[in-house]
Amino acid sequence: MPIQEIDGPAIIILYASQAGTSKDFAEDIQASATNYGFATKIRALDSAAESVPKNQTVVIITPSYKGMPTGNTKECVSWLEANTDSETLEGISYAVYGVGNSYWTITYYRILKLIDQLFEKMESGRFVETGHVDIKTDIVEPWED
Repeated sequence: MPIQEIDGPAIIILYASQAGTSKDFAEDIQASATNYGFATKIRALDSAAESVPKNQTVVIITPSYKGMPTGNTKECVSWLEANTDSETLEGISYAVYGVGNSYWTITYYRILKLIDQLFEKMESGRFVETGHVDIKTDIVEPWED
């Protein structure tokens, strides 16, 4: 189901989730953003394939499980990779936050980095530094930072 645009200052929060941590983070952003007067919508990342709203801020929260996209991320990642030479995402303001496990050193944050690079390559503008958390450590403090 494509994402419907929201009227007014809005944030679309797109999450991918393997164990629920990213969805919890998405819900936390939604609660905070609402307190600051933003309209928000939370959707699975795959809902953004071919339909990323251009007039709203996009926040992406994604894990990287063994360097592969989760089940609700595969379609969007494939779409991004297939359109990497286009300006489909031109002008979108976005941020990416990743959840990973440093045990998987070779593929650590692979999906986070891939999505971030593809958005940037497709002419989007990052509005805040890309963030991440290692689930082998304290996940609350990096998230709150």
